[in-house]
Amino acid sequence: MKYDIAIIGMGITGLTTANLIHKRFPDKKMLLIEKQEIGQGTSYYSAGFNPPLSISDQAKQSYKTSSTLIKTLAKEVGYVLPDTIDVVYMTEDRKSLIEKYCKPAEHLNDTSTVPAGSISHFFKKEIGGSFYIGKGDGSYVDARSYCEKLANNLTANGLDINTQTYVTELSKKGDYFQIITHLSAIYESKDVIVSTGPFLNTFEPNKKISRNKKVCAFSINIEPEKNDCAFIFLDDEAFLLPLHKEKKWLLSITSTEWGIDPDKKITVTSEDFVMAKKVLNKYTNAFDEYIGEAIVFADNYSDQKEIKVEKNEAIYVRGTSGGGVRYAPATGLKIIEKLGYK
Repeated sequence: MKYDIAIIGMGITGLTTANLIHKRFPDKKMLLIEKQEIGQGTSYYSAGFNPPLSISDQAKQSYKTSSTLIKTLAKEVGYVLPDTIDVVYMTEDRKSLIEKYCKPAEHLNDTSTVPAGSISHFFKKEIGGSFYIGKGDGSYVDARSYCEKLANNLTANGLDINTQTYVTELSKKGDYFQIITHLSAIYESKDVIVSTGPFLNTFEPNKKISRNKKVCAFSINIEPEKNDCAFIFLDDEAFLLPLHKEKKWLLSITSTEWGIDPDKKITVTSEDFVMAKKVLNKYTNAFDEYIGEAIVFADNYSDQKEIKVEKNEAIYVRGTSGGGVRYAPATGLKIIEKLGYK
């Protein structure tokens, strides 16, 4: 069977791209392939933060573009986006930089104005660090639910979706790519987009271009208050996200382990728990008893930690590093540009 476009990988980036293409070019025949169930490969939540530091002009523009597009796309597929949230930036080392952009988080200097159950009471000024507030700098989606909505919209519009399907061979045969699956099914497509996140090296073996890094997400078993902020630990690639529906917090920690193979079992180690406590203990010593279960996964980073969309016969999306909700719509537009569609 022949297609105009085949997308391998149905995370937020792949599904967003498919929806954008279909909306703009509804006559294009499209195939989507995913080795797992929809949303199975995602962490529970995809968080999007817009900190003023360490972001290139390109990333800032992508975030701005995506912030507008995702509102329209979510409405079209029937997903209700949570409200944006304020973010507290926590740092010991980058105070002189962050204070150029953000005001001090006064509610952490004087917690008498904060509800009694707020996590803010656990962060005490005398322990260390400086705290600054970014109004509306945080957003997130329930990654699995959002992926399901994106996929359902495509199915309702007649696009072909194959889940639990492994691509065993991808090759160019004349004007078409040939895609062979583990069930020996053969598809042909004029263009192919590979957006498989940490599974990218299956198709693009140059590991100098992008590598996988281990990420751990811990539950903090404290119920968030209604107006609690998210917290970003600027010095440690970590954040705390309030999950009101689940009545807990999510602590995301980027591990020091590189070269993770997502096809092999990834486990949470005692060293990961030590690292989580080490990050928290810079600013508070009150969390140890509340750290609960953890999930672990791999994120894909490009060599420059920027999302890259490059065409080498097929179009490869590298370095999404869990940034779907932040950058997927803008990345989808870059992919459409690489396709050369007008």
